[in-house]
This record gives sequence, structure tokens and C-alpha cells, in this order.
Amino acid sequence: HILRQDPWECLIAFICSANNNIPRIKSLMDKISEACGNQYTDTLGKYYAFPTPKQLNDFGEQSLRNLGLGFRAKYVSKASAMVHLGDIDLPYLRTVDYHNALTELVKIPGVGDKVANCVLLFSLEKLESFPVDVWINRVMRETYMKDAGLELPNNSIREWAQSKFGIYAGYINQYLFHSRRLTS
Repeated sequence: HILRQDPWECLIAFICSANNNIPRIKSLMDKISEACGNQYTDTLGKYYAFPTPKQLNDFGEQSLRNLGLGFRAKYVSKASAMVHLGDIDLPYLRTVDYHNALTELVKIPGVGDKVANCVLLFSLEKLESFPVDVWINRVMRETYMKDAGLELPNNSIREWAQSKFGIYAGYINQYLFHSRRLTS
């Protein structure tokens, strides 16, 4: 499945993913929600919504560091400010083409090509996105680029894959990612 997540929460989750694993990312997202998101109660008990850009911006970088975000705190803080102040309009990015949306996302400190492509694929409906992480890099080199004879930068691998796989490159990305993870 390719999820259609909320762009704001997706952006922060992928900023938190830098040099991290899934259980730790989930823990950080839960801590952020509990620290500054609104509390709600339903039949299953209380829970916390993910904070708005304003709530997270008001929470501040030092408070994020205190939650354990480490170096990621400054990037989450800056992203919160940019979205809160309207420098980045995430819902609008659904309406523009892939390249314009990518250009806007990488303006956010801490958001490089991989994180931007994750956000584009999993929340902004850009199915041509092709995030390249260590797993995709390996499977692309092993399967498609054996004879290249050199190490290509991740953005070059992404561009090659988008050219080869076209407007649904994101689906191919997910198949390659999961097949590589299952065989490792």
C-alpha cells in the first residue's frame, strides 16, 4: 500500500527518520503528540492528536531536544516555523507538479531528496516519487546498475528510476524496497 498520510505529520515523521529506526521514530512521534498535541478521550481511553504546526512551533527547539530528538530538533523546529508562518503550504503542494513540489520541500532545513520524495509519495499523491534510501540504493545497484562501474549519487539513481519506471515509479519503489528487506 502507498498511504495517503496527512502531509504535516508525514513531513515531521520523515524528518525524525534520519539515522533512526521505526520503533524509535514511533516513540518520538508519540512523545511529540503527548507533549504538545491536544488530548482527546473516546471509548478506548485518552489519546493525543499530532500537534498543529503552531503548537509544535510554540513548543520550541529546546523542548524537542528534551524529548530526545537530538540533532533532529532544530529541523523539526524550523519546519514547524516554516509551515506555521506559511513559507511552505503543504496542501498546496498536492496541486503542483512533482518537480515544483520537490523544489519547495527541499527548502526546509533537514529535508533532502530522500525525505522530500517520501513526503511526496506518502502524503502528496506524487506517485512518480522514488525515495532512495540504503535499501533502494542496494537493490538498484544489484538489479539494474551492475555494469555502471561507479557509485551514483542517490538523486541520480532516483532520476534514472523515474525515467525507467515512469509515472508510477513509487509503486515499483515499494515493491523493490519490500523485496530487498524480505531477502536480507
